[in-house]
Amino acid sequence: MYAFASAEMGTLLVHASVIKNNGKGYLFLGKSGTGKSTHTRLWQENIEGAFLLNDDSPFLRAEEGKVWAYGSPWSGKTPCYKQERYELVGCVRLSQAPHNRMQKLSVLQAYGAIHPSCPPAFAYDDALYDYISHFINILLSSVPLYHLECLPNKEAALLSFGTCMGEVKG
Repeated sequence: MYAFASAEMGTLLVHASVIKNNGKGYLFLGKSGTGKSTHTRLWQENIEGAFLLNDDSPFLRAEEGKVWAYGSPWSGKTPCYKQERYELVGCVRLSQAPHNRMQKLSVLQAYGAIHPSCPPAFAYDDALYDYISHFINILLSSVPLYHLECLPNKEAALLSFGTCMGEVKG
């Protein structure tokens, strides 16, 4: 209900996992079972200063000309309930593969990568769907979105970290 009530205020609940590092947020998307929790755990184990903000349903909000990732009371199986926010500077759609390869997505590809992680019930209400579409537009115009084909290993975490850090300004 909170997701529906806050949508018109520029807020979006997403099925994702968020890591914070150096005062910035990194969002990991993917179907259930893809490895979002595994990948964020690999960040925590291999990247100094990486901490979990939320492991299932963070909120995103557009404000102050930026997109922010917020912890929420809904964090899946991981007891991670932080009342914190971090500027979102990278989004990564994960898929399992026999290799580690990462590429930046075009706007159209990025829309297709983020949309499935939004609440499906929004599709049944025109006003709510307008809010989600508007938010995705803001997100894609301010945060780079990547696709990471990966193994569940340290090298995948280092690849996504290094690629996202290459995009961070300041």
